[in-house]
Amino acid sequence: MKSNPIEWIGKRVRLSSDLRENLGGPHLQAGKEGTVLSEAENGTLLVDCDGSHVVVKPTELVVVHTEGWQGIHTTSTMIKKIKTRDIRPSPFNPRQYYPEREMAELAESMRAVGVMQPVLVRPILLPITEGTAGEQISHYELVFGHRRHRGAELAGLDEVPAMVRKLTDQQSAQLQTVENLQREDLDAIEEAQGYAAYIAAHGITKDQLALNIGKSRTHVYNRLKLATLGTAAAAAYRANKIGAEVATLIARVEGEKNQAKALTIALEQEGAYGAKRSFRRIRDDLAEKFATGLKDAKWDLADATLLPVAGACSTCPKRSGVTPELYDDLVKGENQGQWSRIPKGENVCTDIDCFGEKKVAWLKREQLALEQKGKVVIAGAKARSAIDVQGNVKGAYIALKGSEHALQEARRAAQSKSSIVPPQIFTIQDPRTGKTVQALKREELKAAGVKLKETPKQSTWQEEQRKRDEFHRKEEEKRRAALALNLQIFKATREAAAGASLDVWFLQRAALLAFEGMNYNSRPVLAHFYGDAGRDKLAARIGSMPEAQLRTLILDCAMLDGVHDQHGASAKNLLAAAKHFNVNVGALMSDELADAAVDGVKKGAAKAAKATKAGASTPAAVDPASAAADNQADDAAGGASGKPAASSSAPDGGAWPFPGAAPGSPAAAHNATLSEVQA
Repeated sequence: MKSNPIEWIGKRVRLSSDLRENLGGPHLQAGKEGTVLSEAENGTLLVDCDGSHVVVKPTELVVVHTEGWQGIHTTSTMIKKIKTRDIRPSPFNPRQYYPEREMAELAESMRAVGVMQPVLVRPILLPITEGTAGEQISHYELVFGHRRHRGAELAGLDEVPAMVRKLTDQQSAQLQTVENLQREDLDAIEEAQGYAAYIAAHGITKDQLALNIGKSRTHVYNRLKLATLGTAAAAAYRANKIGAEVATLIARVEGEKNQAKALTIALEQEGAYGAKRSFRRIRDDLAEKFATGLKDAKWDLADATLLPVAGACSTCPKRSGVTPELYDDLVKGENQGQWSRIPKGENVCTDIDCFGEKKVAWLKREQLALEQKGKVVIAGAKARSAIDVQGNVKGAYIALKGSEHALQEARRAAQSKSSIVPPQIFTIQDPRTGKTVQALKREELKAAGVKLKETPKQSTWQEEQRKRDEFHRKEEEKRRAALALNLQIFKATREAAAGASLDVWFLQRAALLAFEGMNYNSRPVLAHFYGDAGRDKLAARIGSMPEAQLRTLILDCAMLDGVHDQHGASAKNLLAAAKHFNVNVGALMSDELADAAVDGVKKGAAKAAKATKAGASTPAAVDPASAAADNQADDAAGGASGKPAASSSAPDGGAWPFPGAAPGSPAAAHNATLSEVQA
């Protein structure tokens, strides 16, 4: 048994009788004989068993013929050196992309050590002379080994080792497909093209292919769809502008023109920083634009005669429910909210062009049926101009419903005067919905002498939108012009005010700005200090305040902003000002706050005493030092007011001015704020 896989090439072998499929079942070719054609990936070998090709490990093979073996099978394969220039690429080759850098590296390696693994070629035979039975070799066609052949050409090698075998077109396509599918360096598009070639060569189904190569049905279905990717999107994929998943989403869009539009959507950037769009966002946008719900279809989904080239919608592979392996996201309606416009479910058509063609065909069928009943039908573009999106008759026509009196009057006029043609009843077919409405021509009624009430021309949505856009454009121009003028005034005034003193006028403006900039709930607190019932009255008084009062008001605004009793309020500015002006905050403590400051420690000490009396240990949450501090504070309170003695810091040297403050109390909040101020 040979250790080097290349040494197996050309040998006649028997496959192990215990050979298994990828899914675990007995292999159909187990125990059969075959010829080793080439090395596959990871040291495996490609074996031809009478036209069926199997990838196996060397340990799963038994050599059948060894006498006189020289790497050449006398009936099917021979190995020899062939001129590089005599070998031509195969038209069946799935591989179309050869990265320049990789090929340069391969050529450099071949210059150093030569071609280590032979290519497989088939001779292309032509008659020696016209009308004779003799044949001669015109050239050799590559079956597989295109990269090696290209590398040899780049390296300037005159000859390459090649296995020569007589093969039909179908056999050649089978061999190169299997060989390519075993390679790891194929990109997703080449893999997709390989799957398509394999199916074409073997005449098998997608499900059979999935079973043969050991891949999931979802993987195979999505790869085969990727084989339909348009040129522009394929180029974007190979330029690393989109990944294989996004490329597959674009391939799901039918038609190369639509795929080009889908690619533009996929390449759009997100946000101000030009970030790439997410897979989910691209998927949802493409589904919204290039899919439609078949609930809007007016025709029978099982009707294959409406558009024979497309067949029935019910069995069409482009309907989500027929191929859920491709359209699972549409079937399940992934991440679609209540107001999502993305169609979902099993009846989603992913070919909007085909849907449009079927709609036109159905409308034409309905039109013919109406005409066979003797109706005069207005359809297509003429009908679109005669009926609006709400189904109301407009333009040159008037709805018959509600105009019966006008019709009778016109008919009487036609009876009395032969020159008057009686009005004709038309059937307008709405091209949007297929619904019909009967109508009369305005000109025919007028010709009969019927006076019609002229309805004012209704603006279309587009006209209204144009008006709105024009209005907003003019408003934007006014805004920009006003801003430009104001900036000029600002610049000139700023220069004129440079060096001027802060007079009463300036202080009034600063005070008003400071007051209006305060928190909404802080302004009534300040208004109370100025004897005003509401914030608006104080704002009105600012323009008449003297200079000293204006200076005080500005400071008041800075201190009181944020001290209201709403969630998230903070006295940070107030306490910072108190510290700046050396105000002893502790001495100003009210009875209520004093009780709150020591209450938490008192309750904790009482709880500890009760627990000790009952024989329990002192709770860890009660600190004896804090209890002692509480007693000191209680003794210091002494007087009727119960206020703690003024202090600039806590007894333990911590933040001032409220030691022992209960958690969550106003005193504790002041301590925390003062810590921030001091920091």
